[in-house]
Amino acid sequence: MIMMVLRRLCLFLLISSPFYCNSQQFPLYTQYMFNPYLVNPSALAPVRKSELNLLYRQQWTGIEDGPQTVQFDYQHALNDRMALGINLYNDKTILLSNISTMATFGYKVPLATDHVLGFGLSAGFLTSRIRVEDIPDVDSNDPVILNSSNNSFAFNGAFGVNYTYRNLIVGGSLIRLFDNNNSSADSVDNLAFSQLKDKIVFAGYIFQLSETFTLQPNFSYRFTADNLNFYEASAIFSYREMISLGGGYRENFGPTAIARVAIKDLQIGFAYDFPSTKASVSTGGTNEIQLKWRFGKVMDRPAKKERIAAIPEEPVTHTEEKMPEEEVEVAPAIQPEPVNVAEPTITIPEEQIVKPTEKPKPNEEIFKPTDEPTSEFIMVVGSFNRRSNADKLVKELSKFGYQAETLKSPGSDYYYVHLPAFKTDSVTLEKVLEIRKESLFKDAWFKKME
Repeated sequence: MIMMVLRRLCLFLLISSPFYCNSQQFPLYTQYMFNPYLVNPSALAPVRKSELNLLYRQQWTGIEDGPQTVQFDYQHALNDRMALGINLYNDKTILLSNISTMATFGYKVPLATDHVLGFGLSAGFLTSRIRVEDIPDVDSNDPVILNSSNNSFAFNGAFGVNYTYRNLIVGGSLIRLFDNNNSSADSVDNLAFSQLKDKIVFAGYIFQLSETFTLQPNFSYRFTADNLNFYEASAIFSYREMISLGGGYRENFGPTAIARVAIKDLQIGFAYDFPSTKASVSTGGTNEIQLKWRFGKVMDRPAKKERIAAIPEEPVTHTEEKMPEEEVEVAPAIQPEPVNVAEPTITIPEEQIVKPTEKPKPNEEIFKPTDEPTSEFIMVVGSFNRRSNADKLVKELSKFGYQAETLKSPGSDYYYVHLPAFKTDSVTLEKVLEIRKESLFKDAWFKKME
């Protein structure tokens, strides 16, 4: 009898607590930097590919029935600027269960080369209820129990913005747009915007330490409506983007450790949050497992691409855009046989003779056929100031079945990515146009190698 009274007392305190009244309790995620969509709706499909993510988090393993979170999202890249997403999670805390479902639309705006501003808006709903079926020895006919077991319904929404420049990303998000403190059935009629106090700001940067190792520091700060603000900081070391190890610290919670393995487009991550030293009881650690699968076609960058950029080191080679079409048609100069004016049998009007130019234009040289090859042309699909960026493009092209190489021309500051299979002794306009039909090579150009 005493135990039943205690259970009912605990249930009453849980029902009447601010935690239950404020049904929007945004879950914690330790590996958010590998899926920033978890904390910012504008970070949809960050690598311009579609992806699926599944996460399971068991918090406070030292406490029976500790909080658990199951999260799933699908991110679909429509094109180089737009993406759609859906995010679902079920967050269980003792006897309280929160289920959130939200759909997201993301849009990217190119500001300049490699400078991109992204926006994202999510909308959906949140349901909360007390799981009285998990409480033994409770009278299910009790009015208090009946009222608490009913689902509460509220609208849910989030808005985010982020700025990216090459390896840098900075963003901020409002994770609760609607006031869903009202957990009654008529919450639809009483829909109101929240005070926008629940916010998350974050930043991350990838340092290229060498051709094989990278370092990614991350920082985030969360503002909450009850002013229980806290920060998170972490650092991740990666080897060839296949093996990642790192750790961090979450204010008022404690240190964290992260390990991940990538097998082509599949990633598996594990994070462990050490027990908090500030808790009055022994809570135990927290386990978090994340699975990621990326698939589909890589969309073009929403800005002018650096990886497929026609940046010749000298004005000798360039694309046909600077050459009028009329000149291209007559670029292969026709050398007419000399006409002997003393012989009246053949007379060629002056206007029909195509005279050779005194000096060929620089951008005509690459289209001029030659009978005896004196030099070699390589097809350049990307030019970079840094070797690491060139190697990244080589790796990406290999995923599409193209063998590419990085080449640094003597006396040049650029690293060129070219396709050895397209080496040629002569270049024609038809050959260039045929190659540019491929979306990956629409800005490709030929460079003359002496």
